[in-house]
Amino acid sequence: MAEPIKLVLTNTGTYDGSSPINITRADLTGSGPVYEAQLNGGGVVDASFGGLVSPTTAKLVSIAIDSDFPGAFARVTSPDSPTIPIREVGLSTRYQRVFMAGGEVLRIVWSGESRTRRVLILLQDLSERECTPYMRVEHRPVQLMSRYLIEVQGGGTFDFGPTPLQPIWQFDQALKIRRAAVASGIGFVSVGDLTNGHYRQGIYVWARMSNSPGNALQVGLKAPFATDYKEVTVAGNMEWSKPVWMSATDKMVFRTNQAQGAVNYIELDVSPVQIRRVTGAV
Repeated sequence: MAEPIKLVLTNTGTYDGSSPINITRADLTGSGPVYEAQLNGGGVVDASFGGLVSPTTAKLVSIAIDSDFPGAFARVTSPDSPTIPIREVGLSTRYQRVFMAGGEVLRIVWSGESRTRRVLILLQDLSERECTPYMRVEHRPVQLMSRYLIEVQGGGTFDFGPTPLQPIWQFDQALKIRRAAVASGIGFVSVGDLTNGHYRQGIYVWARMSNSPGNALQVGLKAPFATDYKEVTVAGNMEWSKPVWMSATDKMVFRTNQAQGAVNYIELDVSPVQIRRVTGAV
């Protein structure tokens, strides 16, 4: 096994996860095994990592940042599929590992507060023999809860309905959660809306309504191929509901009875995609 290489990327802009970080071996300072590069924007590191390793080899990549900003993450993808992650980890000051096959790229997303952003990368080129343990047992990232907030654009209530709400999530810098304003509150959200498009397993969801004192949030499920709805839990304003199990095909609906024109906020706490384990769920 070759000696690991450390690459330090200091960016005076933001890591956007979409535009190339165009660095070559000549742009790197240091003589090894530690190299540094100064950037101003960008977000995609190619498979050669600035010419330090071969683009065709498999690699074990450990990545950390000098911040605990919750909106930062790294995603391994193929070069032509930027939105479909092969592997993804949330970034923090702790090193986390991802496995990269030959030709894959590393996409870094880190915006947020205005500051110089430093990314620390440890590269380990793997031989055929060294790849085998990682192909047998994947080193999985730590799975954390996800937080969402949904509201009706311009105000309004939520109600059970047969059409998708289609939330487009934006990261809220103040609340540090994903947030969306939908055109209508009449409809449903699916497992894929809450798990980056992952439909193959179910999730647990906790719901809470705010900005509606004296009222209650009704949470229901819709059958996948019918218009049947079933209220499964109720929670008062600023109270978390019981955990609701959503199977891969379930649709979740909400009902609020605040007067039209008022703004109802619905927060969702979502567990990682998993098998059923929580007791007392509905």
